[in-house]
Amino acid sequence: MTGVTTRAGAYGENCVDAQDKVVSFSTMETDFYVTAEVTDLTDNENLGNILEDVLIVLDKFPAKKTPGPQPGYIGITFQAGDQAMHLWFIETQGIQARRQGLHGDTLIKALRP
Repeated sequence: MTGVTTRAGAYGENCVDAQDKVVSFSTMETDFYVTAEVTDLTDNENLGNILEDVLIVLDKFPAKKTPGPQPGYIGITFQAGDQAMHLWFIETQGIQARRQGLHGDTLIKALRP
């Protein structure tokens, strides 16, 4: 995919003892952050198609194969020049939307807050 950058971050909790000393850290989830350069933020069909392509790639990193036992969040920023549109949803919401057969415009609308 061209014009797309990604990063991931693992999040969790410190485990402390009775004296409030951190004894370990437990990863709970891995979140993914994606930025896609686009030309038009109003073209929901194109945005949804890009979103679907991104989700297909992220399918290769399920919760059971990434740090943490629970599904993480996916943050997608569509960037058109100095304007941006942000989506933030739980990984399982993206999976569910695609299992419902949503693509393009309907996929972006289903995952947009």
